[in-house]
Amino acid sequence: MRRMILLAGALALAVPQVALAGDSEDFAGCDGMRKPKRDEDGMRGMANQTDYGRLRISHEGAPARVIAYCTGVLQGDRIRDHQSLRRAHVLRARAAAYIQTGAPAHALGDIAEARLNVADRSDDPFFQRSMGLSLDLLEAVALAQSGDAERAGEIARAAKAERPYALQVQLVANQLENFAEVEYGPSHGLMKIHPSVRQQSITSLVARGEFAAAIAQGEEEGLFAAPPTAEGEAALAALLGEGGGERALLNFVSDIVTRAHLAYALAATGELDRAQSLVEQLRAMQDPGSGNAAVANVMAVLLKSEPMNNPIALAEARLAIATGDASRAAALMAASNFGESAMTRDLQAAFSELEPSQENAADTQIAAPELRVSSPDMQRSTDHLRRLAYPLLFPPETVRSVIDYERSRPNILGAVVGGVLTMGTSLLGGIDRLAGFRSTANEDGTITVEFAGDTISGPMVQEMTLLRAAELASEAEMPYFEIVQRQDSMRYMVQTQYGVEINRVPTGFKTVLVVRFHEDAEASDFLLNAVGVIDSLGPLYYEEA
Repeated sequence: MRRMILLAGALALAVPQVALAGDSEDFAGCDGMRKPKRDEDGMRGMANQTDYGRLRISHEGAPARVIAYCTGVLQGDRIRDHQSLRRAHVLRARAAAYIQTGAPAHALGDIAEARLNVADRSDDPFFQRSMGLSLDLLEAVALAQSGDAERAGEIARAAKAERPYALQVQLVANQLENFAEVEYGPSHGLMKIHPSVRQQSITSLVARGEFAAAIAQGEEEGLFAAPPTAEGEAALAALLGEGGGERALLNFVSDIVTRAHLAYALAATGELDRAQSLVEQLRAMQDPGSGNAAVANVMAVLLKSEPMNNPIALAEARLAIATGDASRAAALMAASNFGESAMTRDLQAAFSELEPSQENAADTQIAAPELRVSSPDMQRSTDHLRRLAYPLLFPPETVRSVIDYERSRPNILGAVVGGVLTMGTSLLGGIDRLAGFRSTANEDGTITVEFAGDTISGPMVQEMTLLRAAELASEAEMPYFEIVQRQDSMRYMVQTQYGVEINRVPTGFKTVLVVRFHEDAEASDFLLNAVGVIDSLGPLYYEEA
């Protein structure tokens, strides 16, 4: 799984010379906000993002361009003395770009200067838990890049405790704890608020040799059922249709890799029939289907790529050893490029203890091949850290932003007039609106809770949506709820010309949670206490609402 993530690509180290455009373009290209007017605080709102958000993380030269833009706007009096928050905002953007280019010392310098510019906001809890926390985590990433993993881990733990329900904070903090070897794989708290990372916990368990625990987790997640189809146009529709795209593709890849790890765990613990069945299902997916030939071939290429094929080959090799087929195991081990893990050590140890059957007496002459192990070194691990910077650029939050919560809550009493009261689900309302909350009862007993906020602060919208889910559970007299699915996305106003996008401006953030209410505290390992969530987030969002 780690190799698959690393294949997303590292950012370029070189910093090319960039010809700066006009003032407005410089500011937009630096921190994504408009050029400040002379007499305001400088935080005018978001500018056109075409050359900012997506390009800065998908194009190799983008972070270098951000550095050049930010350096330009910091010169002279383009940011005035009273616009200290905007200056800190620009310095933070440049620090993140320095992290992305592998220059942590420069990043730490900008973070320190940014803190000096906002020192007067140390008593503002909303600022400290947003931009202040962002600066803390960016510092932790830069420290990790510099080799101070211990300090990075300490900052990450404090950040996790500060905002336990903000997904962006938890994801980055968990990655830093993994780097510092405080955690390995997703933390339990992260798995509670982001169900898709539960599969990552399975690969982590297998990677460190905890096979029985991985199998138990796989059973709970239902991963021993037939894997998703990869045939023809059905696969294309599933991956690229509405709600699909990059996220659906990553989920698909994660699902296959996780099942391959489970097949290895089954083989290692002697459940050979189940392991064989799972391997056969995965191998069958690598053959083109009967639908659209072009689509089927693309899917076959994806499934045969090294990051997806290697885990399957590992499981096949372990299965071959378990059945005494040394020649088959040796061939798979010699041909594959496995990452260093407890699995590869288990594989080598199992091969060395292999006793060939009489039918394969020639196997006694087969020596265990030296694995072509691709153990990630410090540089590769540091490269992985670079991608943590951009998600941390969430905006500074204010007391005023909280008003959005109360104004967006549905008129519950008006919605239930004439309704049928059933376990409190009539409180879900189902009020149709373009912004604010919307809650819907689903046929399978789950509840979909969504919030389209006017703020572009992902952490704030994520917390507001979770708080609303906790309110609904409490109103239904259910003490616990579980997140079974979630989706988080930025909303944009997109301008096109002749069908081609020419610019986009972010207008808000949206979180959709599918939750299930529970009475029994033992119903799942990933339950959230409704009252606990309200007690944690309510004082913050109710006080000013």
